[in-house]
Amino acid sequence: MAPVGRLKLVKAEGNEVQRSDDGLFRLTAEAQAERGAVLAADPSIRIMSGVLEGSNVKPVEAMTDMIANARRFEMQMKVITSVDEKRRAS
Repeated sequence: MAPVGRLKLVKAEGNEVQRSDDGLFRLTAEAQAERGAVLAADPSIRIMSGVLEGSNVKPVEAMTDMIANARRFEMQMKVITSVDEKRRAS
């Protein structure tokens, strides 16, 4: 087996990082001033192979929201179509 890459495991609080335009998380300016530009590796963090991460999405709730949004969209499109038809008729 040949190594493909390496992971550096660091510990950062949620308010210390922000998502960049490229989708990666970067330290905020405040965190960089406080902890330095690069976080040190944290030996207490471990990766567990074969473990599934739990989802923060509730599938039934998400499906219900999607259906409600689709219905709202359909109603809005009907209103727009109706207004367009009335404008053309006048």
